Amino acid sequence: MFNKKKEFNFLENIEKVYHKLPIVKNQKIKKRNILFKKIFFYFLGSFFIFCLFSFTFFVLNFKSAYQELIEGKKNIEYALNLLSEKKFEEAKEYTELAKNNFSFVNNELRKTQNIFFIKYTFLKKQVADFLYLTNTAELLTKAMIHFVDFSSVANEFLEKEKYLEGDLRSVENKLERKRLLQHVYESTPELNGIHANIKLSLMNIDRLHYSGFLFFLKNKIEKLELYLREADKALESAVPMAQLAPYIFGYPEKSSFLILMQNKDELRPTGGFLGTYGILESEFGYIERFDTHDIYHMDMPVKDQLNIAPPKPLKEYLGVDKWFMRDANWSPDWSSSADKIEYFYQAENKLLKGDNQINNFDEKFDGVLAITPDLIIDLLALLGSVVIDGEEYNKDNFMELLQYKVEVDYVKLGVPSWHRKEVIGKIASELKIRAFNQPAVKMFEVFNVINNALLKKDILIKLNNAQLQDIVVEKNWSGNVREVDGDYLMVVDANMASFKTDAVITRNIEYKLKEDSKSEQKDLIVDLKINYAHKGNFDWKTTRYRTYTRVYVPEGSVLLNKEGVEVYDELGKTVFAKFISIEPGELGTLNFQYRLPQKIKNKNYHLLVQKQPGNDVEFLNIDLNFINDITSYSPTGFYVDKLFGSIKWKIDLKTDKEFNVIVN
Repeated sequence: MFNKKKEFNFLENIEKVYHKLPIVKNQKIKKRNILFKKIFFYFLGSFFIFCLFSFTFFVLNFKSAYQELIEGKKNIEYALNLLSEKKFEEAKEYTELAKNNFSFVNNELRKTQNIFFIKYTFLKKQVADFLYLTNTAELLTKAMIHFVDFSSVANEFLEKEKYLEGDLRSVENKLERKRLLQHVYESTPELNGIHANIKLSLMNIDRLHYSGFLFFLKNKIEKLELYLREADKALESAVPMAQLAPYIFGYPEKSSFLILMQNKDELRPTGGFLGTYGILESEFGYIERFDTHDIYHMDMPVKDQLNIAPPKPLKEYLGVDKWFMRDANWSPDWSSSADKIEYFYQAENKLLKGDNQINNFDEKFDGVLAITPDLIIDLLALLGSVVIDGEEYNKDNFMELLQYKVEVDYVKLGVPSWHRKEVIGKIASELKIRAFNQPAVKMFEVFNVINNALLKKDILIKLNNAQLQDIVVEKNWSGNVREVDGDYLMVVDANMASFKTDAVITRNIEYKLKEDSKSEQKDLIVDLKINYAHKGNFDWKTTRYRTYTRVYVPEGSVLLNKEGVEVYDELGKTVFAKFISIEPGELGTLNFQYRLPQKIKNKNYHLLVQKQPGNDVEFLNIDLNFINDITSYSPTGFYVDKLFGSIKWKIDLKTDKEFNVIVN
């Protein structure tokens, strides 16, 4: 019932009062501050010692790395000097030393990346940049080791004096040539190694920030990058060429090829009229046979024995009732035409009898190759003019002089028409000798001419080795109609009995695409114009221009202006075809309006415009118009005009061209 009183603790209360006294309270605060300062300075001192230790570690690592870097630079310079003197073993030794130097530098720099004052300060980017740079140096020394190995063997055969010593057909030279081709044949892994290291080097350079001291090296690094990009581009072709060259030049077995020379002044689907053919036989790098003949030497003797119906346009516009080898390149797809050409060769060759049997070859070819005159012109520009039968042929007069010789002058000279084109074989043989007799430095220039010819489709390749043909197709050297997921265009002209009039015809292509805002599916509508200008006259060489033109577009495209146009599907494409005739001094235009299939995307739009071999289109105008804004595009450059959802390009068509647009 009663509350128990709380007991009073005197000492406890005195203590509480004491701690509340101002003087006691201040002393406590002071003690806490002293303790905090002790802890703070202890931590600061420890951190300073840690940083000092880290900095010392960094300095020691950086110093040893810098010394190794200087040694690596010296070793690579020694190696390059030795390589220029063709001391390959010593060059390889110093290159390997340089690789070890740069590898050591990379390891030392990686150790410093996790150091506190590196990892969390502005030095992080600089160390990373330096690491990218030294890693690039290590990769390039690896590439150089492969290059030295490859060059040491190849050099023996690129030295003119040694290569031409004695009889080229001798057993000794035959074995040496075989060893060279075997080396090239087996060099693919080495070349791929060089290429891979160069690509990785370019990736490292792309990551550079050029912060700190690297800013002062920017110009030198950019020059290095330029050289590496040129090397990368060259190796893109060099690697597959190394795979193909042995097969073409007779390793591991003797090879035989049917060669077609296409006259682009009389344009046909794969590049030109097949006026001349040749047979190339090689073994272990030595060309044992390369003779050329007028194609009429095949066709005329069998004209009454071979009865094959030609494609309808050849009959209707060219006026022929029978199909022969000279018109066999009717398909714009080179592989298809090459098969047809070889078929005609075998069929006609079997019918040639007596003096008409000029080929003496009835086996199956290892492939069919085609070239246009531009390749010869480029080789004449590089190797110099040649004199044949008292006439000088050079890069400026080759086409005009050759056509005059084989079309007109042979009559004045009393040369039988049967032999009027033998001069072509003589020119080709002289250039072959010149090309193979070049010193090492010049051989790289010959390689560049061949590479450019492949890109421009002045050389077309069809190999009967399926594995190697896959490489040809992958590199776009096959002249095949290409498969694409997006939009596609290829304009194919075929000269229908209008002499050599293509020499005086200029062309341009206008491609205008518009996204239709009124249609439910936002259809893509194309307005295509092919414009011709005839700048010639009526003479021995030129007349009115008659062309049967085919336009290859994505399969499923629908033609909107159908009047006078044939429409069909071929080679995985829809084809619009029409004939046109143009008088000298006049202009002509073919116009096709069509709707692209729904599979062509307007958000992520891609267009491939494929060049017809031999067809010199003056310029290509691409005009794309979308409803929404364009967020990115390629190619870029001064020839691009972009405004919101509209973009225009004006560009040449010397090679295939690709355009990419991403729409918002």
